[in-house]
Amino acid sequence: MKVLLTGASGFIGRELMRELLDRGHEVIATSSRERTSDDPRVTWIKADFTNPVINRPKFWRAVIRHYGADAVINNAGIFEEDPARKSTFDTINFHATVALAEGAKLAGGRRFIQMSTA
Repeated sequence: MKVLLTGASGFIGRELMRELLDRGHEVIATSSRERTSDDPRVTWIKADFTNPVINRPKFWRAVIRHYGADAVINNAGIFEEDPARKSTFDTINFHATVALAEGAKLAGGRRFIQMSTA
């Protein structure tokens, strides 16, 4: 199974990715920074959830379809706001989550897991 995992570079995300790989899945991993992997089962996508283009369902529908994701695990979230970076609970933990869920639905997704920092 191909799994789109947001927040893959964080503490929980790294463990989720390791577990998914151990179970034989491929991971389309997102991070707010550019990343690469030597593991051919991991594809990194830069996805800064403060970017308004990314917080649109059509963006996520295109990503899910392009990479052929069978499931989405949304692990992206913040514990602390940084208004200077436009990193607010409203932007990251709410609007980005809604856009991702709606994008997954538009892509025909049937598996969506939501993690929460709240």
